[in-house]
Amino acid sequence: MFHYKWKKIIIICLLFTLIFFSTITPNIILPKQSAIAVQEQDWEMFLQEK
Repeated sequence: MFHYKWKKIIIICLLFTLIFFSTITPNIILPKQSAIAVQEQDWEMFLQEK
């Protein structure tokens, strides 16, 4: 019985760690970047070149 309690605790800790690393760590490593504002004239020139 004591053995099963430790198994449960270890599994819960591992799940918590997995959730922590999968949600918080990517936001720290890869912060969201805002889109770059392009003026209309520059956009038209870019489209004409393509």
